[in-house]
Amino acid sequence: MDYLFDLPNKQFIFQCLDILDSNNLINDKTMNILTSDTLCHSKFYCQYPILQEVDKYDVVEKELSHDATGNRRYYPNKFIIKGRAYIVTNDWYYRNKSNRDNRTPFVKWMKDIIANN
Repeated sequence: MDYLFDLPNKQFIFQCLDILDSNNLINDKTMNILTSDTLCHSKFYCQYPILQEVDKYDVVEKELSHDATGNRRYYPNKFIIKGRAYIVTNDWYYRNKSNRDNRTPFVKWMKDIIANN
């Protein structure tokens, strides 16, 4: 899974979610973590929940994908999980490129989930 670190942000997180989804590892427990502001911050040092639920049929409006200062924090592309639509945070950093590395703890968490299932 170390190849994930070399991917651009969007490819990184969508690939991670695809891995979790294809291994049937997205369940209530993982969704609780991925959609929680508090848990994403404490586990992965993310400033935003990794997933934010949106309407499955509507266009993702700017106020959903951008913060109060107008910076985009979520990709407008929807990720469908068990028939529900989510937008995915673009707030990803990697060691040696930033003081805040949130890719490493996220990938470690994924590896732990895969190993324990």
